[in-house]
Amino acid sequence: MDIKKFTDLLKLTTPYTDDVTSKVVKNDEEVTPEDKDKRVKQVPQEELFNWDVTIAPYKMPKRIIRSAMVFVILFVIFLILVRDWMFLFLILGFAFLFNLIVNSPAKKIEYKIFSNGFEYDGMFFGWGEFNHFFFYEDNPNLIIITTKDTIPGRVYVYVDDTNKFKIDEMLNKYLDKKNFHPKDFFEIIIFKLKPYLNLTDEK
Repeated sequence: MDIKKFTDLLKLTTPYTDDVTSKVVKNDEEVTPEDKDKRVKQVPQEELFNWDVTIAPYKMPKRIIRSAMVFVILFVIFLILVRDWMFLFLILGFAFLFNLIVNSPAKKIEYKIFSNGFEYDGMFFGWGEFNHFFFYEDNPNLIIITTKDTIPGRVYVYVDDTNKFKIDEMLNKYLDKKNFHPKDFFEIIIFKLKPYLNLTDEK
C-alpha cells in the first residue's frame, strides 16, 4: 500500500503535481516565493553539504522503570485473578513495546542539503515542502524544520558546534528562520510542567 496516497486521501499530506518541471536552484541564484510554494515531486539535484550524527538512545531513569515494573506486575496479577485475558494481552503487548524502546540501540542519521531540497535519513523534501526553521529552545544543537504537511510536521536536524553556523547559513538561504522557538499547544504544557518533573535518578 502506498502510504503517501493514503495520507493524501486523509488530507494529511498534499498530492504532488507531476505536470510541472522542477527548477534546480544554483548557489548564486535567489529563491523566489513561487519556487518555495511548488509542490512538485522532486529528486535530489546538486549536493551542497552533508553530515551525519549518531544519536544515543534515550535512557529511562531507573527509578521510573522500577516503579513501572511494580505497577505492571501488580496489574497483571489482578487481571489474572479476574480472568480478563484480552486486557492482559494488551498490557503485555505495551510492556513489550516499552522494553524495545528502552533497549533501542544508538542510531546514525545522515543529512544532506541539496540545491533543490533537504534529505533526512534517506527521505528527500523539496524546499517547497517546508515552512520555516528554528533552533530548539532547550538544545542549541537541534534545528527543527517545520513542514507544510501534517505528516511528518517537523524534521529534527542534529548539528554540532563545528558545522552549526554553516548549516544555519545554508538553510537560511532557502527557508525563513524564526529567531525564537514557536511552541505548539503540547509544548506549552510540557515547558510549563518541566520545572516540576524530575526525570532523572537524582533525588
